[in-house]
Amino acid sequence: MEFLNTYRGRLTLRSFGLMLFVPVLLLMAAGGLMFAKISLSLDRQAENLRAATMEKLLSEQRAAVNIGNLRYSIHTLGVTENPNTAREAYIDAWAVLSESLLDKRPGIRDRANDLQQRIIANRPIRIRLDETVSRLYDDWHVFFSKLHMIANHTGYVFSEAELEHFGRFDLFNAAGPEMHERIEEIKRHWGQACRLAVDGHTKDLCYEAVQSIHSLTLNNAEFSRVSADFREDVKGMQQSLADLTACYIQIENSQLLKEVEGLTDLAHQYRPLVVLPVATVVIMLIFIICAVRTIIVPIRKTVHDVNRFETDGVMPPPARPSLITEINALIAWLTDFCLLSRAEKEKAMLIEKKYSKLETRASTDTLTGVANRRAFEDTKARFPELPAGTGMLMIDIDDFKAINDSMGHPFGDRILAALGPVLRRSVSPRDTVYRYGGEEFCVLLASCGYESLFTAGEHILEAVRSISRETAEVSPGNSAEVPLTVSVGMTLIGPDEPPQCFDALVEAADGALYAAKRTGKNRAVFAPAAAKR
Repeated sequence: MEFLNTYRGRLTLRSFGLMLFVPVLLLMAAGGLMFAKISLSLDRQAENLRAATMEKLLSEQRAAVNIGNLRYSIHTLGVTENPNTAREAYIDAWAVLSESLLDKRPGIRDRANDLQQRIIANRPIRIRLDETVSRLYDDWHVFFSKLHMIANHTGYVFSEAELEHFGRFDLFNAAGPEMHERIEEIKRHWGQACRLAVDGHTKDLCYEAVQSIHSLTLNNAEFSRVSADFREDVKGMQQSLADLTACYIQIENSQLLKEVEGLTDLAHQYRPLVVLPVATVVIMLIFIICAVRTIIVPIRKTVHDVNRFETDGVMPPPARPSLITEINALIAWLTDFCLLSRAEKEKAMLIEKKYSKLETRASTDTLTGVANRRAFEDTKARFPELPAGTGMLMIDIDDFKAINDSMGHPFGDRILAALGPVLRRSVSPRDTVYRYGGEEFCVLLASCGYESLFTAGEHILEAVRSISRETAEVSPGNSAEVPLTVSVGMTLIGPDEPPQCFDALVEAADGALYAAKRTGKNRAVFAPAAAKR
């Protein structure tokens, strides 16, 4: 420790690196020469082992491929609805097992023969199952087409979801209990449609549909019985394949154990030579730990302190001097940088606060408290095209000129001042209210659908009625005795429509507003946005 304290801050990074890593390089060179000698000896003995085990490895690889093909074929038999695919799977499985039967090892031949007999016995059951599924397909489509004809004659309407549900599904995997549930559900539709039948032809179709339901139910029951037998046979084949795989694995493990024993004997011969690389690794680890504690740890701590300063504004604490002069210089420079950065941040925050206040004041209408026409124009400049789901409301106070003429312009200003907060409260926080000009306001709605657009318009009509036309006072939740009313023009870029220019929405909403004025005022009128780019 006295040595370290004496030379603390006097060593350069280059001298410390040489002092630390030259012994490591020498040890690595010595270890490399020793390992080269050991490697040549191991290569000679490994070549002998490789030649002896190559034939065994090839045999085991073929066995693994055959088992994988068998597993895939049996899985395909159990899940495919295509008879041709099932037939090909039977042929593939039989071909693989015929090759496996040539294996003379104990246990393999008997298990492969058992699995082959199970596959042969399963084939007639699969043929019967495919025939039953084919009849189910025919009965289902006949019945569904008759039901569709009955619906066309009687005016009974299926929803798109019901047509999708009944018309498209995998009968091979859905037959049985699920098919029974669908039969019961569509029988309900059949009963409702047939109760609407009035002519003889439709009643005949209803009678034929009854026969189709009966045939469909019988074939579904037959499918359940045959499917149970088929699934049980497939499970038996899978279990037989598992036994065959286990036998292969047992033989492979025994061969592998012999090879491992040979390698273990070889390792025992060279065990004494392991001491040198182990010693090299230990010394390298010691040197690496010293390097980490001397170089990496101070740098990491300094970086952590700087990151903490960037996120939380906490100044780095005084650091203990390192052995390396460059690290001490780096720590001192980073400390100075933090001091300068803190001063610059304080200046930037002060400027940002002042700018934010000025920006808010410049874009806010002082009378109504909503965004002003300048903010409206800035929004239009930033977003010349608006995406689907954008709505716009143009709002105009009904008979505002009469208010100014009868009550005076100061009273009209009180009406406008009361209207601004009411409009803001009437829409979502993500929507923006602008004073478009005079007594006209505009609301830009984001992520809007037709239902929410009309709801917003009606809500505004109702909320504005809380403002008294005689006193300009607001009665929240209640309509004034002589309520203020507005006319609202609404437009929307529909969810499936392409983006449209800002001016197209303004033009459409303004046209809807004039339509609301012409048709009696105190109402909301919708007009689609014109496709104008």
